[in-house]
Amino acid sequence: MNKRAQTIPIIISIMGIIFIFFLLFIMFKPLIFTGNSLKEEDKDKVTCNSPYIKVGTSCCLDQNSNKICDSDETLTQSSEYCGDGICQ
Repeated sequence: MNKRAQTIPIIISIMGIIFIFFLLFIMFKPLIFTGNSLKEEDKDKVTCNSPYIKVGTSCCLDQNSNKICDSDETLTQSSEYCGDGICQ
């Protein structure tokens, strides 16, 4: 067997390995460079730092820590009026 016939299978093997690495790089490139996880359920994970709370897939402000978004709370005004010591 001549020397050229021996090197052809080696070259083909090396090219195949390079091709496989290239395909893997193309497939996982978005995950590698964005830091995203492979898990589908991780896409919907939201972390909210205090004084914010998690509501669905977003955060909302809860300054008084009552587990209700401040935007959902309404200011209640007393319907009772007291003036001059007379309450109505």
